[in-house]
Amino acid sequence: MVNNMKIAVFSDIHGNYQALESIIKDIKGKHIDKTIFLGDAISLGPDSNKCLDLLFKEKVTFILGNHELYSTEGVSIDPDSNIDKKNHNLWVTTTLSKENLKKLKEQKLIYELSINNKKYTFIHFLLDEKSKYPFKHLSIFRDKTYKKDMNKIDSNYVFYGHEHTGRIDFINGKSFYGIGSSGCRKDDTTYYYIIDTKKDKVKKIPLKYNRRKFLQSIDSIEFPNKEHIKEVFFGIEKGDHEWSLLIIYFNSYITCRITATWMNIIEFYVCLTSMFHTFFNTDSTPKKQTSTVTTFSASTFTSNSNITKF
Repeated sequence: MVNNMKIAVFSDIHGNYQALESIIKDIKGKHIDKTIFLGDAISLGPDSNKCLDLLFKEKVTFILGNHELYSTEGVSIDPDSNIDKKNHNLWVTTTLSKENLKKLKEQKLIYELSINNKKYTFIHFLLDEKSKYPFKHLSIFRDKTYKKDMNKIDSNYVFYGHEHTGRIDFINGKSFYGIGSSGCRKDDTTYYYIIDTKKDKVKKIPLKYNRRKFLQSIDSIEFPNKEHIKEVFFGIEKGDHEWSLLIIYFNSYITCRITATWMNIIEFYVCLTSMFHTFFNTDSTPKKQTSTVTTFSASTFTSNSNITKF
């Protein structure tokens, strides 16, 4: 048993490095004893490897999610896998460094703490001990079996991710916090939670992140079914980014005219180039990728009953 703690917890960054960077920076400015990440640092967003680099650098307690398992164990571990999911995660895995893949294989599926005679459990999602694929299916929320599954967990507080929208359930004196996705964001906000074991409170901490840099990053590379992923998981509808680039271009132009510093001039050039490629549909220079880009079917990324699948 340990003494009272303040614990920061968040989940499902999904390659959104700018959101992760904002969260880590804010946590550093607070008196936090431990930071726990609940899995799915990778996939969907553009910067999976950078996210892993930062999480490991900051020595964040890392719980494995299904997307980490797809890279370490293969997508076939998931009974719902299909050729589109396999192709996507093959691409994701080729973007990860050998060092980060090795570190992922060392991480666990569950982390537990006992504080003041109360048990705190941290998982990516409810575990299925009878299956090779270790997570329950999200359909437990649709068919109402989740209460039975949750009640089997021997813990006072359970924190999990995987289900991107988030939810809170109180079942037979136990508290279950589905903290949602801090990376699959459709605006310039993200968040994390602080658990104060002394006060017995859980508080959500909303933050801003650099949405502009995220948009630039996701548009600087090519990957399977990018436009659909942008819309479904990050709220970027076709045409939205073009207008944001115009605003960025205009602001950079005005700044250059006023200050004329080298950094402003460089930023102006980058924005102008990005805008030109976007509006005139020319081939911009993507980040170097070693894998073959495979087109997805739209059915791979769908939403059903407020549960985001992937």
